[in-house]
Amino acid sequence: MYHLLDARTTSSNHHHGHRDMTEHKSERLRTAAHQAMLDGDTVGARNHLRQLLELNPNDVPTLLTLAKLLPVVSERQRLVNQALSLSPNHPEAQAAAQQITDWLDHGIQIVAVPRKTDTQQLLEPAPPPPSTIVMCPDHADTEATLRCTSCERPICVRCAIPNEVGQLCKNCRTQRIPERYRTNIGHHMIGMFVGYIASAVLPLPVLFIISIPFLGPFIFLAAGALAGNLAARISERLSQKRGRQLATATSIGVGLGMASFLLLIGAITQPFMIMLGIIYVIVAIRGVQQGLL
Repeated sequence: MYHLLDARTTSSNHHHGHRDMTEHKSERLRTAAHQAMLDGDTVGARNHLRQLLELNPNDVPTLLTLAKLLPVVSERQRLVNQALSLSPNHPEAQAAAQQITDWLDHGIQIVAVPRKTDTQQLLEPAPPPPSTIVMCPDHADTEATLRCTSCERPICVRCAIPNEVGQLCKNCRTQRIPERYRTNIGHHMIGMFVGYIASAVLPLPVLFIISIPFLGPFIFLAAGALAGNLAARISERLSQKRGRQLATATSIGVGLGMASFLLLIGAITQPFMIMLGIIYVIVAIRGVQQGLL
């Protein structure tokens, strides 16, 4: 009998402990969602609220809060209907359902916002009427619930790029990048070609010393560091650009060049040379990044 009572007590304590952990996690998610909404981070707030619904799918206030943050009207309507099915007399759920009904009764006008190009300037759009839903110009099936803090262009949460001044559209974010860091495919091709030469041709003069015990491999790897720094300087000089994209293109060229080098000397099946080639590429890429980032 004592064993039975002990088992029941243990089971009860385990149940209460699990419930306390769930309540603690739920409270933590509510706090995080509230703070995200205060910070204007609607994406983060929605993620926290969805996690909260996984713990308690029948939480009506969470359903309604998430519905307000959703950019797609049909998803918003689904959550509101779910809240009404759980609590038909809930005043906030009834008000949200009535708002959606009013939209449908008066007709939802889809406002298409033209794409903005570098040479085309858009006039500031007039505020839409209450019954108008502005759709994102880049995602036609998503409501533009935000505006770029720089140009006031309507954007959806997928287009918004967080910035210290708020959220920016892609065009305004690009305009804030310094000219020296704006690269195109031509600049990337230059970097890739220079990186290729740095790994496919420059190792050839030191190839004969690899066989020297201990010293040879270290000299070969030192040549990799030199090749990486040299590739970075030449890429920057030829393209007049810097930045992560140019460094990535140059690094890809370094890897392709080493693969060609190993094929050229017939060492593609030699484990020692493959290992040296991989370390060479890593060292060279490090030099490229130090020179271009």
